Amino acid sequence: MNKGSIENADIDVFYWHLLNQFWVVKGGTNYFYRPSQTPYWQPGIGFEGLMYYFISNNSRFYYHKGSIKADIEFGRNTQFTNN
Repeated sequence: MNKGSIENADIDVFYWHLLNQFWVVKGGTNYFYRPSQTPYWQPGIGFEGLMYYFISNNSRFYYHKGSIKADIEFGRNTQFTNN
């Protein structure tokens, strides 16, 4: 926000369902407002989970007007000390 007006927005609204102890599947929508000319909604599907060697994954795929957008994240936490 800048002086009471919204400059841009990228909002995800997802429902998730647990597949097993380490994985979930997600379905929902994404609202995108600026820098595009007009705001738009795009449906999405994704999954989130923990892979081998404790690598976390959060992936979402969106569809809008014939194009597909992918948001893919990988991460790993490392423990330096043992308290």
